[in-house]
Amino acid sequence: SAAGSWVTAIECMERNREHLHVIRYETLVEDPGACLDSLGAYLGVAPRGFRAGFVRQDRVGKHKQGMSEDDQAIVVRVAGETMRRLGYL
Repeated sequence: SAAGSWVTAIECMERNREHLHVIRYETLVEDPGACLDSLGAYLGVAPRGFRAGFVRQDRVGKHKQGMSEDDQAIVVRVAGETMRRLGYL
């Protein structure tokens, strides 16, 4: 059900993209300074007020550690099309 909810959330985000500032978590982890600068510009606030230290780089890909191969296959069956479109597969 989590995979289905994720797909629903992504589809909602895509439909409303012109009203959102989208930050991909993996990009935030790879380059928090640039992401937070971009967010600050979008919000019209000084980005130095954001704390980049809250970003935990050890979380990317961690979901696979707690999932069996069968669980991962279910996620791909449910969300694979969306995951491929966004570059996760």
